Amino acid sequence: MKPRMYLLWIFVALLGANLIAGTEAWAQSATVFAEEEETEEEKQRRQLLREMENYLQVATDAGFTEDELKEITIERDGETIYVWDFVERERQRIQKIIEARDEARKKRYITVKDITEDLMETESRELSRLRDNLIFSGEEEKR
Repeated sequence: MKPRMYLLWIFVALLGANLIAGTEAWAQSATVFAEEEETEEEKQRRQLLREMENYLQVATDAGFTEDELKEITIERDGETIYVWDFVERERQRIQKIIEARDEARKKRYITVKDITEDLMETESRELSRLRDNLIFSGEEEKR
């Protein structure tokens, strides 16, 4: 009777493990799907940005001044968009994303160089503190 009980418990444990693994796989697929949607939205934004930059380039080649370039507008989805402002905002947004990603990478990975620099700074401060204490102690003894 005991061997059957052990087999039953093993079967239940394996079934539970499969259910948990299936839930994780579903969560991963949902995350991937959300990332794909964001990627599609980003593709559309990049395409629009390329179009706007193309408009500005054509206008620049045609001899427009900077003030005239700033006044170029287009209608999109019933909304008036100033091309110059849109391009500048998108460039700033992309730069912020890049900076945030780089900052996250810096925080995420500690290199040997980072550790060495930290040790050198700590050592310098400690030596300066000791030197100041010795100089201060020497002046006290002279009095």
